[in-house]
Amino acid sequence: MIARATRFLLVSTCMLAGTFAQYSVLASDETSWSPEDPKYREIIKILPEEKEPALVSEKGLKAFNQGVRLQKAGKYGLAAEKYSAAIDAGFDCFQSYYNLGVCRELEGKYEVAYKYLQQAYRLSNNYQPVCKHLIHVCLKLGKKDEARDLIHVLSQI
Repeated sequence: MIARATRFLLVSTCMLAGTFAQYSVLASDETSWSPEDPKYREIIKILPEEKEPALVSEKGLKAFNQGVRLQKAGKYGLAAEKYSAAIDAGFDCFQSYYNLGVCRELEGKYEVAYKYLQQAYRLSNNYQPVCKHLIHVCLKLGKKDEARDLIHVLSQI
């Protein structure tokens, strides 16, 4: 596939947006995700060997933004479906996996949440909110050793 979200790094949009509610949604407003937006290059960090940003699937982007709106409205099941659609459409970035994992966690689907939060953790380089959610899910699943290891990682951040 020509463009994969793994070819570029997304800057944590929570830094851009400031403080969030208890269960934050990692997103920015829709205009920030548009390649025509002047801030696009601030959001998409281009790898040194690339001259242009990796292409972003319009379908995936639309599904992601719909998921953000649904998650903010407290419709976690519907939001999770949109995040899954975004990932399937090629928008498989940290934010998609993180938001999908949080939605599944809030629904009480801890096995599924664990899977997606693990992927977000691998993509995030020990991002603190991912660690916190992953610790909670690990404790719910009885994975005490993994939770302890994550607590240690969290204490080092």
